[in-house]
Amino acid sequence: MWEEEKRGERRDRFIFCEVITYWRKTFFDSRENDIFFLYRRVDFGVEKKIAIMKNILRREITTERKFNIVISGEDEGVKVGIFLKKNLGFSSSLIKKIKKLPKGIILNDKRAFTDVLLKENDRLVVSVDDFESSRNIVPLQGRLDIVYEDEDIILINKEADVPVHPSKGHPYDSLANRLAFYYREAGENFVFRCVTRLDKDTTGLCLVAKNALAAEILSKDIQKGKIKKTYLAAVEGEIEPDYGIISKNIRRVSDCATIKREICSDEEGVFAETEFRVLQRKNGFSLLEVTPKTGRTHQIRVHLSSEGYPIAGDWLYGKERRGLKGQALHCSRLSFFQPITKKRLSFFVDLPEDIRELFKDM
Repeated sequence: MWEEEKRGERRDRFIFCEVITYWRKTFFDSRENDIFFLYRRVDFGVEKKIAIMKNILRREITTERKFNIVISGEDEGVKVGIFLKKNLGFSSSLIKKIKKLPKGIILNDKRAFTDVLLKENDRLVVSVDDFESSRNIVPLQGRLDIVYEDEDIILINKEADVPVHPSKGHPYDSLANRLAFYYREAGENFVFRCVTRLDKDTTGLCLVAKNALAAEILSKDIQKGKIKKTYLAAVEGEIEPDYGIISKNIRRVSDCATIKREICSDEEGVFAETEFRVLQRKNGFSLLEVTPKTGRTHQIRVHLSSEGYPIAGDWLYGKERRGLKGQALHCSRLSFFQPITKKRLSFFVDLPEDIRELFKDM
């Protein structure tokens, strides 16, 4: 009996491997990564793996972001490609991709090319497809504090000790892993496109684009300074000036295994500017409202440390502090334009409890 069970298990395992091989040769979407992750799960029996795999294969993957437009009189005579660039913010590279899709550009219920001239009352349907998925990101369940979500963006209140991207040291516990699981459960394709990245131990608002068009538009908005970020930082010591601007060049520390930065002369590194305002002084700490005028790596942390006021709990530029989950730096406010509707959106999230504890009565 035991030998028969072992033969049956080997047969099922062989079938499982054959299905995976067939799937890799035939399809390429977000389900492939799920199947390989499932195969590596040693705590699942073969029968359970096969049952879960069948559900994965049956799952419908939605990848489209569709735009339905009725052409106005002022756009009559404009080429489709020019219209997409001017009115929707498409880049040339994205237009090249969607025009190759069977339903990428549909004009009056027929497939159209980018050089076709538009007429008033024409019905234009444009579909933005995700042409690839983040297959190397393993979907793993984890806490997600979703502040806002629509068809184009998702805004997360990130907690401390959570890196944004997977890495060699953190392959499974990143924000990307959690979002991969979230969208897998929703039956949606997943490509991780982080717009406003935060350090691993920095908390607060983190903006992620849900499709290629939104990512392109928001990336341009960052370059134009249209996305405004405000931080709250608890620093060691009680700062004397109520307001200040730190303008110092920053460069990467040479011969350093980390991505540590340091202050350098005006002839070296890159220019960085940070504005701060003191909100509270208490218990040997100062609570600052900080606005980075430039977007350099570790800019706020290295600037405040250079002034003699390192962020509390910052092991890289100051010292660790018991009771804090990371450095006491929190992206509290984010203001930007919704990439498609162009509506101004503003969000605020309060300090996490461990940072608030620093300013409570002793």
